[in-house]
Amino acid sequence: MATYDSVLVGIGNQSVDNVTMYSSRGQRLMRRKASKVTNPRTDKQRRQRARLALLGSLAPGFADVYAVGFPGPAKGETACNEFVSANMDAVTVDDSYAATLNYERLACSKDMKRKRPSVIVDFATDAYTFTQPAQSDFYGGAKPTDLVYGVLFEKTLGESALVPLKPRGEGGMTSFNLPDDWDSAQVEVYAFATSADGKRTSATLHLAVGTGD
Repeated sequence: MATYDSVLVGIGNQSVDNVTMYSSRGQRLMRRKASKVTNPRTDKQRRQRARLALLGSLAPGFADVYAVGFPGPAKGETACNEFVSANMDAVTVDDSYAATLNYERLACSKDMKRKRPSVIVDFATDAYTFTQPAQSDFYGGAKPTDLVYGVLFEKTLGESALVPLKPRGEGGMTSFNLPDDWDSAQVEVYAFATSADGKRTSATLHLAVGTGD
């Protein structure tokens, strides 16, 4: 590091070639740029970055889902950020820092203490059929006007579908045709509920897919 005085450069921070010039405590100083920038990473940091990288690549495929499942994000946050944060514990990282998502633990919605819906799903003849019993017992976490959604995610393509189902108090069946380019063997299915105004949500329910027999 050395001091310098040049009317051509002035007092601002600037770089010329491999030299950086800056001001500190009334002096104008210069120093050589590091030839190699190091980025120290602890084991914990590398595991965290692996989780974030996996969830960051996953999130775009869930944009329509987390827009409904993560309403009213906290100040300074976005629904996407909350989706990523909610799923950090669903990702495991091995000793070579390869990240793997546990799809059974995936959160498509924020747990805002709404009761999770009662839903089953079957797949037959290229269509998924969601079946809901009409609920008759309601309390603080469940109302007949609650909205229920199904979510399908095709893991290879990274695409999801948000499927509006019947209101909680109505029950019934809703079908969703498998898109032509989707592989049913790569599809995970979920469900969650929201209040009628969409401001409160339930935790996510991972659904085992039946064959409709």
